[in-house]
Amino acid sequence: MINLIKALLKFKHDIYQKYRLKIFRFLIRDNFSSICPSQSFWDPLIIKDDNLWRLYALSTGESEGLVWSRRAYNHEVNSKCCKKWKDMGHVYEPGIPGSWDEARIMGFSIFKEEGIYYLFHSASDKQCLRQEKIALAQSKDGRKWQRPEKLLFEPDPRW
Repeated sequence: MINLIKALLKFKHDIYQKYRLKIFRFLIRDNFSSICPSQSFWDPLIIKDDNLWRLYALSTGESEGLVWSRRAYNHEVNSKCCKKWKDMGHVYEPGIPGSWDEARIMGFSIFKEEGIYYLFHSASDKQCLRQEKIALAQSKDGRKWQRPEKLLFEPDPRW
C-alpha cells in the first residue's frame, strides 16, 4: 500500500507539472461552466488516458450556494484534443443513507496503473461533515467504481 501511495503522489506531481498550463487555460478559457452551465465545480484533476484527456472535478449538481454543505459528487468531462469536451456526468456519488460516505465525496485523486483506475477520496456522513474518512475505490473503466469495503483512515472521533 505504501508503494501505491508513493506512486500516486509522484504521478500527481508529474502530471501537474507537465500539464498545468493546459489545465489552467482550460479552466480559465473554457471552464466547466460552459460545458455544464447548471453546476458548480471545484478541485479539478486531469489525467491522460491513452488518447483521451479525462478531467474530473467535484460537483454539487447545482450552480449556486455553499458547496461545502451540499451533497458533492465526482464529475467527468473528457476530450481527445483538449478543445471539445464531452460531459460524462457524475462518475462517483455519495453512498446510500446511513453509510459512512452518505453526505458528500470530497478531496480526491485518480490514477491508472496496469489497467485499473484508483480513486482515493475523503467523504463524510451526515452526522459530522467535518470528520472526513479516507477510502480507496477501484474501476476498470474510470466511470463505474467498486466501492471500498474498508476505510484506509478514520480520524479519532474526539477531534
